[in-house]
Amino acid sequence: MAAALVVAGLLSAQVVSAQVTYNTTQTAINGSGNTDNGWSVYTSPDLTLASMAQYNYPGYPNNATAPSDPNNGAGTFLFPTGPKPGSLTRGQYDLWFSVYTPNSSVAASGLDFYWSVTTTGPGTAFGPINLSLYSDSSYGSSATPNGGGTRGTFAALAGANTLVQNAEDPSWLIAGYDPNAVQTITMDLFAVASGANPNTATKVGDLVSIIQVGAVPEPATFALLGFGGLVSLMAVRRKQV
Repeated sequence: MAAALVVAGLLSAQVVSAQVTYNTTQTAINGSGNTDNGWSVYTSPDLTLASMAQYNYPGYPNNATAPSDPNNGAGTFLFPTGPKPGSLTRGQYDLWFSVYTPNSSVAASGLDFYWSVTTTGPGTAFGPINLSLYSDSSYGSSATPNGGGTRGTFAALAGANTLVQNAEDPSWLIAGYDPNAVQTITMDLFAVASGANPNTATKVGDLVSIIQVGAVPEPATFALLGFGGLVSLMAVRRKQV
């Protein structure tokens, strides 16, 4: 009963004061040298969900020195189509998720966290995926510096930390993913009450990002990005049920 009341309180807080901001600075604790810029962030008093897309280039000693967050100032990320150098299937970008629970540890929040990644092009839907299933996520707190997270399992680390992050390449998530194809990818990061069915439960917090592969670049962007199509990552909405 107490847990149900806590979740009900969280949902009420979401309705009253949740907001989404774009191109927000938020520390990337998952791996050293990743950009801290360009996050799309859903925030309520008890929960922060964030997503980002970042270049996944080899050859840069530090991704923060690469053109790792080319965006238009409103949550749209632009990347060339095509595979990462040295790969036939991996895209040139990674998709990031981040969950922060300021008033409790991630494990004690009374919530389960999921993301889904789907595409209208080649490939199929993947998810909802419980974030606790990842064994290589990085854990920490709001004070953890860039790349300073502790990597490990949810069972071992979620009870002592308030922040969890990870990044995945679309080719790892979507069966038959083709980085050269024109397609629209939807990334949905959300929370439900612990133990609830993620396919039917009311979402306590929700951040949806759209990736449009094959968009036409701005003329000024061409010199930076080169030829090929573009990927647009746009956090466009959150759901309230």
